[in-house]
Amino acid sequence: MEIKLKKNTKNYLLITLQKEKEDIFLQLKLNEKGNLGSSEYTFKIGEDAADVIRDWAMDKQQSVGFDEDYDLTNEGEMLQEIIDKFYS
Repeated sequence: MEIKLKKNTKNYLLITLQKEKEDIFLQLKLNEKGNLGSSEYTFKIGEDAADVIRDWAMDKQQSVGFDEDYDLTNEGEMLQEIIDKFYS
């Protein structure tokens, strides 16, 4: 499957996955297509790995994605984009 993410979401995903899910991070990093000058980045990834990323993002969003009024934070918005894009 092919996934397109905004630059800031792509950076967040790669940095956070490297710390928390290195096995999946390596799959993403190896399959990243460089889109120089573009605000979106495209990844190719298998559906099983996409499911793992989506589940991880959903769990992470529950713990860090909302403020005290239950509104999405900036991090929560990026996680929501990941959840939406990695839904197969």
